[in-house]
Amino acid sequence: MGLFSMNEAEWWDRFGTLNNRVWEYDPYINSVIRSEYLTEMQKFLYKPGGKLLDFGCGTGWFSMPFALQGMTVDAIDNSAEQILRGKELALKYNAAGIIFTFDTDIPSVQNHYDAVLLHALIHHIPIHDRINLLEKVQRVLTPEGRLYIYEPIFQQANPPPPALVADLVMGGIFRLMRYLARYAHLYAPDIRAAIQDGWTMRSPTEQPGTLDQLKRLLPAEMSLVSVQAWHIWSINYANFCMMLRPNWRKLFKRGLPAFYKLDRWARGKTWSPYLRCWPCVSLKAHKKG
Repeated sequence: MGLFSMNEAEWWDRFGTLNNRVWEYDPYINSVIRSEYLTEMQKFLYKPGGKLLDFGCGTGWFSMPFALQGMTVDAIDNSAEQILRGKELALKYNAAGIIFTFDTDIPSVQNHYDAVLLHALIHHIPIHDRINLLEKVQRVLTPEGRLYIYEPIFQQANPPPPALVADLVMGGIFRLMRYLARYAHLYAPDIRAAIQDGWTMRSPTEQPGTLDQLKRLLPAEMSLVSVQAWHIWSINYANFCMMLRPNWRKLFKRGLPAFYKLDRWARGKTWSPYLRCWPCVSLKAHKKG
């Protein structure tokens, strides 16, 4: 059995293009909030002439730079619509080294990949399948092969007062912005129609775990190299900006550096894992030799 639910696949086939238009951002937004962690990811996973597996690849745009630098990339996803769009992007950028495959499971090959990328995937996998997923990852990795995970994390229990206050303040700000965008008609027309149809940025089954739960998924054959907190509120703000009409997007994007600076301040606090907004972290690990 594959590692995705059918409802998840159907959701991505239906809303994938809209979701990706928001999630992929524009060059300015990416430069503000993604340049640091994408640089870290590429330095950690890149191996000249090596092989990389991008499981749950979507359109493959996170792993396509590796193919453009000479790595062989196997990009696998359970959404036919996403795979089709990924192939179109590969042709557009002449990324001959990336091979897109429609599948629901990791290839059954051992010691085959020098690197594996799981980018915002695990919280889309049913909880009872997550250990199985990481076991399969360690089997396909070569000795000393590297794994990069980027994931939102769920609120840890018993949040301290600073986390409660931050949730209250920032939650209020985002509710006010969404109210303004809805009733002042700031959303792009197709976004407004999708929202009225029940669309949100969250798929039907996604469910993050806590940071401790995420760490415990790593098999004994793998060593955790580091954990790095990244995005807290800036992702939500960037998504909001991408939903707006172009003229309003241009205006609201001016506030993005402030949100990212706020993230930098908050992610160093001991209470950041207790926030309700699904902060995003990266885990770097390698397979023991």
